[in-house]
Amino acid sequence: MRHLLAIYFLLTIFVSTILAQSDGIAIRATGNTVLVNHTDYTAAFSPEGIQFFSKFHEVTWNWKLASVNKEQTATALPQWIKGDSHDLVQYQRGNIIEQYVIREKNIEQQFIILYPTCEDISLEGAIRTNGNFEQHDNYWLWSGVNGSVRLGNLTVFDAAHCIIPSCFQVNANTTAMSIAASDLAQADFPVTLDPEIGNDFAISNASASNEVQYASVAYNSQKQEYLAVWVGTYNTNGLNPAEPEIWGQRINAANGALIGSNFRISDMGPDNQTSYGGSAPEVAYNSANNTYLVVWYGDDNTAPLVVNEAEIFGQFLDANGNEIGTNDFRISITGDDGESDPLIRKEYDAKFPALTYNATRNEFLVVWYGDDAVNEDIEIWGQRINASTRAKIGNNFQISTINLNSATHVNDDPSVTWNSDNDQYLVTWHAGNFNTKAYEIIGQRVSATGTLTGSNFTISDSDGTAREAAVAYNPNDKEYLVIWASNEGSSEYRINGQRINASGAKI
Repeated sequence: MRHLLAIYFLLTIFVSTILAQSDGIAIRATGNTVLVNHTDYTAAFSPEGIQFFSKFHEVTWNWKLASVNKEQTATALPQWIKGDSHDLVQYQRGNIIEQYVIREKNIEQQFIILYPTCEDISLEGAIRTNGNFEQHDNYWLWSGVNGSVRLGNLTVFDAAHCIIPSCFQVNANTTAMSIAASDLAQADFPVTLDPEIGNDFAISNASASNEVQYASVAYNSQKQEYLAVWVGTYNTNGLNPAEPEIWGQRINAANGALIGSNFRISDMGPDNQTSYGGSAPEVAYNSANNTYLVVWYGDDNTAPLVVNEAEIFGQFLDANGNEIGTNDFRISITGDDGESDPLIRKEYDAKFPALTYNATRNEFLVVWYGDDAVNEDIEIWGQRINASTRAKIGNNFQISTINLNSATHVNDDPSVTWNSDNDQYLVTWHAGNFNTKAYEIIGQRVSATGTLTGSNFTISDSDGTAREAAVAYNPNDKEYLVIWASNEGSSEYRINGQRINASGAKI
């Protein structure tokens, strides 16, 4: 049974500076205007349409519904409606409700058509702005030097999640949305035109049938841009859609615009072979040489490695994302290379790297977990890498020392940061018994030359539920902050933290 037609045209409208947004939103109605004040933008709804101001009010963007099915729209007053989960601003336009959902991270625009029609559906909007117009692959941008307003692309699907063809045309001064009546005839209503929702914007362009995950990002202070990396499956350029590789994208730090396209970083094993691949990338920026180092764990067949040997690999990139130095160079040496027994090969794994940059010595420290000489003796390891010559400094060295030679204990999921005052590192991870699932957060200070300073020390006190630590250094107060997730006997996990001074003592 078909339902009453309710077609939603959803557009994403937000400012790029919203990446630093707070949760505070203030809404008030005054006269014929509804005002929405957010930390990073302001929106005003009036009979003349919607006006958006980016942060610092540098870019203004006015949008007004100009016509429906080529008929000019009449003036309508905005109405502020308190919703159960989100506030709404609505314009009643006969059989159409023009609606805006005020979310914590964006304002979502919707058009709800209240009854079916045998005609094509078309809506046109008029734009007035002082921003510079840019057209990208999957969004449109009106930008200034320090702010922008972004309009996301559209996808139409019905209640059964079947894609329905549509047309969306955007230029500097107009938007035009349309769906043919013939395409709506067999649709299960409501039919939704759905963009990117939230304060995020699409960085990866993998198709809907592919998957991306494990994202990391670094900031380039010289070019004022970001490099985002992730693992993704792409069915392009000879790749099997089930073959995970590491990908990257440069992003303008001022306005969030993508610089170029997604580009491939890793090539684990032969293409179109799903037995090989990369995962869990991390990236750090080298300010001295204006380069990046991307690390990941992967399964490669470069001799003497064979299938099912997971090791840590790295790739240097220049500031424009071009590969430099050795292609996919190996960082970890875990277990015996070329082991013929597939069960043993799977035991000797190196996984989930983390890294940090040392500006004093112009080098990186990469850490990971792996099981080496003793089967299932999972420990935290490290490797220093010269940022200029791109060569490894010394050999892999062991960082975790507790629970050594115990097949029921594991040291897992490391994080690392550099202390610029003492020229030392703090490495954190969770350790415990993988049979009982009892874990606590452990720390170890490491000197700039890769020697352990003091012993492994326990940071958390969480009744054995602490997992997934992260660490950062505060040079102003000369201390670290370590955070982790734990539930401490309750049914809900929360994030806990502990300040640590430069000597490794709890504050």
